[in-house]
Amino acid sequence: AGWTPLHIACCNGHEACVNALLEAGAVVEAANTDAATPLYVASQHGHEACVRALLSAGAAHGAAAKGGWTPLHIACCYGHAACAQALVEAGAEVEVITTSSITPLHIACQNGHEACARVLFRAGANMEAAIANNATPLYAACENGHDACVRALLEAGANMEAAADGGWTPLHIACCNGHQACVLVMLRAGASPSKHAANGISARMIAEIKGQTLVVHLIDEMEANRRPRRRAEPARQPVRR
Repeated sequence: AGWTPLHIACCNGHEACVNALLEAGAVVEAANTDAATPLYVASQHGHEACVRALLSAGAAHGAAAKGGWTPLHIACCYGHAACAQALVEAGAEVEVITTSSITPLHIACQNGHEACARVLFRAGANMEAAIANNATPLYAACENGHDACVRALLEAGANMEAAADGGWTPLHIACCNGHQACVLVMLRAGASPSKHAANGISARMIAEIKGQTLVVHLIDEMEANRRPRRRAEPARQPVRR
């Protein structure tokens, strides 16, 4: 409820209608009953041209809807990297948080949107920003099985051992949930499967407890390959008499 013609045009990506309404004096900051502006709606539905038109008309890129979600949050939630890029170029704050202290990077990584994450990296987003349970974006990516985001974060320098509450590392949560691809990326990057959480449980142990047998086998195989192999002793020559 509370939608204006500008909201509807932005929702459906009708740039010509958006421009016509703006020229006719439509209020760019009009909010619906969820406090969402036309810019928020355009960002949510991935309509980059509408986003840019609204920004050019002076739309506030930081105007938050319910829960403190900004247009950048919602663009990253749905994986609209072009919209995220337009917002960042216009000066959108990449460290802005929702009422539950979630950054756009958390949202992007939680939902597996690598392209959005990379837009945020380039804009200087803090990869170690932690939410209420001290989980970082890397932890969120591992928790939800998004190996492309895990790889992108590690390549950008994210701390692979940054622990959430209870001392759980990103590898712990990936093992717990059976996300083999994430586990493999983390192990190849050097994450330790033997590091203990506060309760003394290692990543390998939690995989075993949760019945993630494929993850356990993967860890064992990787660990075996890391160990230096003993050089074979030369065969003894028979003693001639």
